[in-house]
Amino acid sequence: MENRDGDGSNRIFSTKQGGLAHLARALAWQARGDRFESDILHNFFTILSQQKYPNKNVRVFLFIAIMFYTYILYSATLNKYYIGSCQDIQKRLQDHLNSRSKFTKVVKDWELKYHETFETRSDAMKRELQIKKMKSRKYIESLIETKG
Repeated sequence: MENRDGDGSNRIFSTKQGGLAHLARALAWQARGDRFESDILHNFFTILSQQKYPNKNVRVFLFIAIMFYTYILYSATLNKYYIGSCQDIQKRLQDHLNSRSKFTKVVKDWELKYHETFETRSDAMKRELQIKKMKSRKYIESLIETKG
């Protein structure tokens, strides 16, 4: 499979010719929030699914490494819920607690009440919007109750 690298050069994407390096670079770009050509990951997973890896930890690592979340936070002080989506849920919670979000910077008692896991950022964002469109505290609390 041919892939266009971030520097504009064409490189053959394969696990034998630096495919893992491409994947690592793509994950690093994604973690920083930079844009990258998502076909890097698509091509890697296509190759991975076609090959037999004796070490299944490679697949488990990749599955864990690129998960996305939709989450619900709760503040007892405000008696309000906050719904969001992200890639690193612990880092995002710290952002909320350290005044890096306009809505949540008012108080510091936000706690994670609920989260769902997705394979793509798009799916996580769709679920976030779906929950927000419900505009229902009752719905949010039922999600939290069914989790426990």
